[in-house]
Amino acid sequence: MTDTGADVLKTRLTSVIPAEADGFTVRVGIGPYPPDKPRSRKRAVYAELTPRSAHAKGLMLAVNRDRVLGMVPLTDSGAAEIAAEPGGVNAERAATTALREALRLVRG
Repeated sequence: MTDTGADVLKTRLTSVIPAEADGFTVRVGIGPYPPDKPRSRKRAVYAELTPRSAHAKGLMLAVNRDRVLGMVPLTDSGAAEIAAEPGGVNAERAATTALREALRLVRG
């Protein structure tokens, strides 16, 4: 599981992913890739899960994490396209893949 102290979600993707999944609050956006390199010119779509339900908090306590970050690295053209159309088909596809990755990390 990836956990960085920095907020990597620089540009939020709106209306493409539910606000909650499996007891976790979901935030999806574009940020630097890798997440620990804030000045990187490469970008990725991230799905950040923070526990909301008691069950989700228990899962995070078991692995000593505050959040889980699923990511999908982007090509330069893909990042530009998603930034230009954050509610578009490609943004939705990348966000869904990032969310799926984050949930896979949670479920182990």
